[in-house]
Amino acid sequence: MNIKQPVTGLLATATVIAASWCIIACFSTSTFMGWFGFYLICCVTVQTVLAFAWLGQHPHCLGKLAQPAKGIAFTLLNAALGAVVAAILFYTVDGRVSPPSPMAVHYGILCIILSYAWIFMWQGWPFTSIFKRPMVSGIALFISYFIAGYVFFRYFFNFAFLKGSSVYSSANDPGGLFMAWQPLTVGMGVIVGMFLPMCFDMWPIYKFPRLMKQPVLGIVWSAISAIVAALIYHVGIDMMRIDVVMVMARYTVPFTFGFIVVLFIVQGWPFTKFAQPLKGVLTTTLSLLLGYALSLVYLAIAPLLSGRLLSGPPTYGLEIWLATALLGLSCPLLAVSAIYFEFWPFSTPERLAPSGVDQVEERNMQDRRHKEDLADSFR
Repeated sequence: MNIKQPVTGLLATATVIAASWCIIACFSTSTFMGWFGFYLICCVTVQTVLAFAWLGQHPHCLGKLAQPAKGIAFTLLNAALGAVVAAILFYTVDGRVSPPSPMAVHYGILCIILSYAWIFMWQGWPFTSIFKRPMVSGIALFISYFIAGYVFFRYFFNFAFLKGSSVYSSANDPGGLFMAWQPLTVGMGVIVGMFLPMCFDMWPIYKFPRLMKQPVLGIVWSAISAIVAALIYHVGIDMMRIDVVMVMARYTVPFTFGFIVVLFIVQGWPFTKFAQPLKGVLTTTLSLLLGYALSLVYLAIAPLLSGRLLSGPPTYGLEIWLATALLGLSCPLLAVSAIYFEFWPFSTPERLAPSGVDQVEERNMQDRRHKEDLADSFR
C-alpha cells in the first residue's frame, strides 16, 4: 500500500485517535489520570530525543530495520526507557508518593515543554555543536531537559494552593514564585508560539541569513514564542477572566495537537502550494480550528470512556483528562505512527515534514531555481 498525502496523514490520525480511545477505555479513570498518565509523560520526554532529535534513525541497529520491525523496536525501546524515567522521578521529585503527586506530573510536563523548545527552536544547540555524534549530543540534550527543568521548577513553581489536600506534600513543594498552574500554562503557550514560524516557513526571518544561525535563531524564535505566550495569557486570563487551568487544557493543549496534525502528519495540506504569508495564515487558522474541534470530540466521548468527570475547580477532572488524552497519549502516538513506523502500513517509509529551518533551506533552493528560470526567460 502506498497512499499519498493527505490521505496517509488522515488515516494515521484516525487510527491514532481510535487507538487512544481504546487504550483509555482499558484503564480506570484514576489509573489513567494517575499512574498511567504519569508514565505517558515520562515516555514523551524520551520520545522527544528518539523521534524528534534522532528522527527514528538512532540507535543505528534499530534505524536500519525494515518496517514494521523498526516501528515495533523503537516503540518498545521508548516504552522501556519511559519506565526508567518514571522510576527515577518517582524516587526523586515525587518522594515516592503513590499515585504520583501533582509536583511530579508538573515537573514531567515542564521537561516536555523544554524539550520541544530545545529541539525545534534551538536545534539542540549547543550540544549539536559540541558533540558531532548524534547519539552523544542527543543523550546530553536529554540530560539537560531535567537539569534545566529542575531549575525552572525550583524557582517558579509553587504548590501551596494544594495545602490541606491529600495530594500535598510540603517536602516535595519547591515553593517557587508562582502558583504552579501559571508557569505551566505560560509554557504551553510558548509551545503554541513555537509552531507559528513553522506555519510561515520561517517567513520573514529566513530573508535575513544572519538570523538563521544558532544561537541567534534560537533567541529570535524564543522571543516570538514568548510574545505569543504572553498574549495568550493576557487575553485569556487577564482580559477574558478564563481560569488558568481552562486556558491550558481547553486551548493551548488542543492547539498544540492541531499544529502537530497539520504541520507534521498531513504535512501542511491543503496549503502547500500557497505563497507566504498567506500560507502561514491559512495553516495557522486550520491548525487552531482543527485542534479545538478535535478537543470537543474528545470531550464528547469522555463519559463513554471514563465515566462522568467534573469540570473546573477544584479538581479539574475533565480538563486533566483532556490534557492527558491529547498531550500524553494521542500526540506521542502520532509520532509513533509517523516516525517510528514511517506511516506504515498506509504508505512507504516517509518521515515527518522537516522542521521550520529545514523548510527554509528547501524554500531558498526553490527561490534560487525561480530566479534562475526568470533570468533564462530574459536571455
